[in-house]
Amino acid sequence: METRPVAVIGYDGAELLDIACVTTTFGMANVIGGLRTPYRIIVVSPGGLPITCGPGVVLHSAQALERLTEPLDTVIVSGGIGHAGAAANPLLVAHVRRLAKLSRRVASVCTGATVLAATGLLDGRRATTHWRFADRLAAQYPGVTVDPDPIYIRDGEISTAAASPVPWTWRWPSSRRTTASSWPGCWPATW
Repeated sequence: METRPVAVIGYDGAELLDIACVTTTFGMANVIGGLRTPYRIIVVSPGGLPITCGPGVVLHSAQALERLTEPLDTVIVSGGIGHAGAAANPLLVAHVRRLAKLSRRVASVCTGATVLAATGLLDGRRATTHWRFADRLAAQYPGVTVDPDPIYIRDGEISTAAASPVPWTWRWPSSRRTTASSWPGCWPATW
């Protein structure tokens, strides 16, 4: 069966909500969306190591970031308290940049925009992030036009979200009879 691979990138200090919200949204699109080609969600991390998300919460990645070589539908970089360390990790940054070339679209959740900025993918683009980190992102990456006000910005094939739950869930349909093709603006189905 043909699928659309979605790589969700985690790292030490990634926010559990940023990962879970994205994986659940794409998973629900598969279950209730009536998609002809379902999403295949792959949580990846540097070295395939466990992702320490918070006090007592550790996620296991499905695959090492470095070993992911297939064409992708979507690459999504999670945010979290470890975003600065992730952006300073040359291996992680290089592989995010590499995977972006294999992908139809690229996104970040919350402070994951810092990692995208470190790759250079946001240079010359508008982007958003958590309002508390917007000034820092703008100062560190002056080639990025940081706008802390929108909850979500799509600039070409790259999207950034200021927070985790809202951009992925605010446009889900209320009717169980709705199919993906009739969801105007539903992010996973139409983006």
